[in-house]
Amino acid sequence: MKKEDAELEDISLSNILRSIQYWPRVFRILWETHKAYLLIIAVINILQGLTPVVALLTTTQLINSVAKSHQQGTFEAIGWAFAIYVVLGLFSQCLALVENYLNPLFERLLTNRINILIMEKSIQLSLSAFEDSDIQDQLQRARQETSYRPYQIFSSIFTLGTSFITLFSTVALIVAWNAWVAVLLILIPVSSFVSFLRLGKEEFILNYKRAPRQREAWYLGFLLTKDSTFKEVKLFQLGTYLKARYEELFQGFYKEDKRLIRKRSLTSVSFEIFYQMVIGAIILLILWTAYVGQLLVGNVVGMIQATNLTHGTSQGIVQGILSLCQHNLYMKNLFAYLDLEQKSVASLPPSSAEFDVSGIESIEFRNVTFQYPGRGVPALRDISFTLRRGETIAIVGKNGSGKTTLLKCITQLYDDFQGDILINGISIRTINIEELRKKIGVVFQDFVHYEMDVRHNIGFGDIDSINQDDELLQAASQAGIQEMVEELPQKLETRLGLWFEEGHQLSGGQWQRIAIARAFMRKADLYILDEPSSYLDPEAEKDVFDKFYNLVKGKLGIFITHRYSSVSFADKIIVMDQGRIVEQGSHRELMKEDGIYAGLYHLQASSFVMNEDENDA
Repeated sequence: MKKEDAELEDISLSNILRSIQYWPRVFRILWETHKAYLLIIAVINILQGLTPVVALLTTTQLINSVAKSHQQGTFEAIGWAFAIYVVLGLFSQCLALVENYLNPLFERLLTNRINILIMEKSIQLSLSAFEDSDIQDQLQRARQETSYRPYQIFSSIFTLGTSFITLFSTVALIVAWNAWVAVLLILIPVSSFVSFLRLGKEEFILNYKRAPRQREAWYLGFLLTKDSTFKEVKLFQLGTYLKARYEELFQGFYKEDKRLIRKRSLTSVSFEIFYQMVIGAIILLILWTAYVGQLLVGNVVGMIQATNLTHGTSQGIVQGILSLCQHNLYMKNLFAYLDLEQKSVASLPPSSAEFDVSGIESIEFRNVTFQYPGRGVPALRDISFTLRRGETIAIVGKNGSGKTTLLKCITQLYDDFQGDILINGISIRTINIEELRKKIGVVFQDFVHYEMDVRHNIGFGDIDSINQDDELLQAASQAGIQEMVEELPQKLETRLGLWFEEGHQLSGGQWQRIAIARAFMRKADLYILDEPSSYLDPEAEKDVFDKFYNLVKGKLGIFITHRYSSVSFADKIIVMDQGRIVEQGSHRELMKEDGIYAGLYHLQASSFVMNEDENDA
């Protein structure tokens, strides 16, 4: 049985009721959201709980006053009762106005607070954890209800408080007339509690298991609506196919929801018919009691209102408890994500690091092995090499040989490796990682296109210098795009991409140079480029590598490439195959060995010669 299936099997009725354990954490989140709003809303709900009973008593007194005034020939008693009735109505309206003003504001603040908590946890996650599909499902479950579940818990708690105050007050009035009627009115809604609780459990399990398919539906929508995927979807004529798959998923969701809604509706109607029959019998008893002279006319009206109010309030309390338990189950999803085990989070938080690094003088891999979760074959196997200040290393090899994985270990995006990585002779596991990353400038193969202005696209490399135009332009110059930036409509303030208004789209090569400028913006000791020329023409590639070699003089440089024309200038070349280092040395040394590197170099060189011969022919 899968872990999640076992967890779902454990969702018994008693466990649902025990979900009250999350209330302290929920209240803490509510308190941290806005203390003043929370207190004001709480006071309003207490007053609103008392208002219906006071209104009922006032109405009873008003009607009885009319009867007595007619007998006594005076209007004074009616005047006082009427004045209280009007003031109470105005007071209730004022409470409702204040609540209607504060509730939407608090809801927005609360939703934002939950989103911030989810973002903070995501920032803490290691890359290997974030790439785990199970954790992605947890994130989906945490986020899917964020827009309204937390507020529903807040609303349900206060609504329940208001309802309990009203219920106790009306029950006290009815008990004074007939205690058995009060007991019956309270027990009626309880009879439906178990049935609706089972339906709530069924709905939760349905949505829990649906998370992977919901992510797929979101992804299909993304493919059909984003500019980054539009070209291939259009040219390969994928639109109809992807839309059909999306509709298939939706129809599956719809059928599941329809079945559950039908079951809930039938249950509600059945119980409501029964309720109304019992209420009718109680009202008939009230009328009979009045007929035999044991109740005044005003008391008859009051008792009928109290009966209906008790029935409605007790039924609302049962539904409120059911909703709250169901909301708590969804909050369990949120807290499950926020409470991910430490092994899923970057292993050493900055506050617990033993050493800070003022600069990177050397990097040494000692027998490093890394394996992706769920895979039988390690991505890196027994990797050992040393890079010292003033040196540049080129890493080459076939696709899937572990080159990018190695870089992710250096940058501690992957930190659950075996062996050790030493920075200046100190284990990377004891170093403040946040401080270390400030010394690293990196361009990954799948670099980000930030749909923001040029200032942010480059300035994200050193956020503290984002407003230093001279530094931004210097980084742009080092990446060979200063002239391009200065020719843009608003220069550094020009928004890039097409997602937003007045966006300026760049070519693939220009986007790549923007990413390179972002890395060069960092005041780093180590610069890492992962396939930095994949979008560049040969002339632009040579320009980028010339600038890179000039930038890393006296520093440390690592780059990955499949183009061997730029490799020969590196101080050391590492050749990887199936996660291992199979060769390492300078270009001259590896060519003399006549091994894998020499073979790949000659193969690529021969393709250039063949192309030249074909062009000459």
